[in-house]
Amino acid sequence: MPAPQHEFVASLLDRSAAAYANLAAQRLLGGHPEIAQRYGAQAQAQWRFNLTQRVNEFAAAVELETPALFAEGVRWSRETFVARNLPGEDLRASLDALREVLLTELPDDCTALIEATMTPATAPGTSSSTL
Repeated sequence: MPAPQHEFVASLLDRSAAAYANLAAQRLLGGHPEIAQRYGAQAQAQWRFNLTQRVNEFAAAVELETPALFAEGVRWSRETFVARNLPGEDLRASLDALREVLLTELPDDCTALIEATMTPATAPGTSSSTL
């Protein structure tokens, strides 16, 4: 009997978190040269680390079927950006890049699950919507 889809996707995310994060960091910095410039020579490494954490949080939320878990991680990350005087738009752009990578790299039948987990963290009217 095959594993439920959420378990399968969580397993893919766990096993390939660094690869998805690397692709998302490349997409982020390639599409936003101002972000690359703001973070300097360590931009790729910093964003790869940050996005690996996001993928791990995303995997946990998918596995537990609890999108609010991912939304809470994003909210906390937003607070750290504010505390460090970093633009919230950078975090939002990183989440957009991650969403694009996951939608591209994971099987097509995972789209609804990806969106169901990602959307509460970035939807207007949420605590993270001011990203």
